[in-house]
Amino acid sequence: ATPPRFSRAAMDHKNAFASLPPRAQLAAAYRLCDLWGFNEGVCNHLTLEVDGAEDGGEHGDRGMLVVPHGLLWCETRASDLVRVGVAKGET
Repeated sequence: ATPPRFSRAAMDHKNAFASLPPRAQLAAAYRLCDLWGFNEGVCNHLTLEVDGAEDGGEHGDRGMLVVPHGLLWCETRASDLVRVGVAKGET
């Protein structure tokens, strides 16, 4: 599927999106990808690396936000996302 073209009015809202917390941004990305038909297949996924301070933890405590297995993209909410920790010094 081809993503829709954005109107000038939609582009004016980009700053509003950027001001959302990381969880809300990722949840919105899942819903937009579903809307645009990018949810087909079994290997599609989106993740977001966050610092703990961005997601209610300690500064420097890195992690990844992921959607739980089996949750439909069209149903994804910020509160559904799971934070998977990454130990310091690991990549």
